[in-house]
Amino acid sequence: MYTHRFSTTIIVLAMATALTACGGDGSTSTSTDPSVGAISGFGSIIVNGVRYETENSRIVSADDGSLIVDRPSDNQLRQYLGLGQIVAVRGSRSDSSNGVANSISVDNELVGAITQVSAAEGSFVALGQTVTVTRNTIIDDSIIERVRGGEIDNDLPFGNLSETLDQLLRAGMLVEVNGFPTGNGLEASRIEDVDNRDRIGVGNRNAGEGEVKGFVRNLNGGQFEINSLTVTFDTSDLDDNFGNTGLVEGQFVEVKGNAISETAIDATRIEREDDFSSSNSSSRSNGNEVVGVVSNVTADSFVINGRTVRVNANTLIDDSMIERVRGVELDNDRTFGSLPETLQQLLSATPNVEVHLFGDLAIRIEDL
Repeated sequence: MYTHRFSTTIIVLAMATALTACGGDGSTSTSTDPSVGAISGFGSIIVNGVRYETENSRIVSADDGSLIVDRPSDNQLRQYLGLGQIVAVRGSRSDSSNGVANSISVDNELVGAITQVSAAEGSFVALGQTVTVTRNTIIDDSIIERVRGGEIDNDLPFGNLSETLDQLLRAGMLVEVNGFPTGNGLEASRIEDVDNRDRIGVGNRNAGEGEVKGFVRNLNGGQFEINSLTVTFDTSDLDDNFGNTGLVEGQFVEVKGNAISETAIDATRIEREDDFSSSNSSSRSNGNEVVGVVSNVTADSFVINGRTVRVNANTLIDDSMIERVRGVELDNDRTFGSLPETLQQLLSATPNVEVHLFGDLAIRIEDL
């Protein structure tokens, strides 16, 4: 079975504030921030260990909020969603393991053609992003069926398969990947062959079209980089949520466009994925960003505004936080796993921070 392990990184789905809900049958029901995580089971839907009833929910696109399915049946859930897919569930919870979903927001982190596959390293490259495959990465059944030449009943974790990665994936295959960001790409939670998958999914893609999320780096005029991918654009490609500031170095964005080479894409639309505004600048939380004073720091976690946040090797640490400890200037942010400093050292020097979250995992910590 698929085990819920995804403590390794991601990218944020852009979310609105959590909806308020109350039980209509006299039972206690608490409204929650969006629960963002990988689907680990069906029969309703299970995300982050909570089984959400979905009969009165809506499946919506995280891109524009458009309706995909209203009041989905269990069969429809499986048609549009898959194990390992990253979703954001908004609704209410009656306890730590049961809830009711009002909406299920869906998106993906990467859509593109594979250019390299390395079975030895357990990874592949698409649109300049190195995608790591773990034992827990869910492989869509259509990929397995192509290799075996016969039908199977379910999607399966890579660790349960006898096939090697280079048998399952090949150069030129157009894949849709859900997962968590790493220093040079992402760690896959689910991989699908866009051209051959059985389920409907959340949108079909044509050859040459691509989609990728990541941090803007080396911004220079009408181009920037996301890891090893060069993005060309003009201001008309920017979504309205950029406002008057335009594109800025370090922003987390989603790029859609036409792949013009293995490592270049001409953008047709760029959206901000880190636009978390609030009227309360001293202490705010919308499910993906928290600002406040840290406490109860351990080797790999801390508490902020009463919320426990986990840190892993791929969590980005703002360079100014490291500079406070070392007393010297740095050129770039660093991943926590690359630092000799402990989390206690970093946060004792910078107790007031802004944290960008995926679920309870910090993907970036910034000095206020």
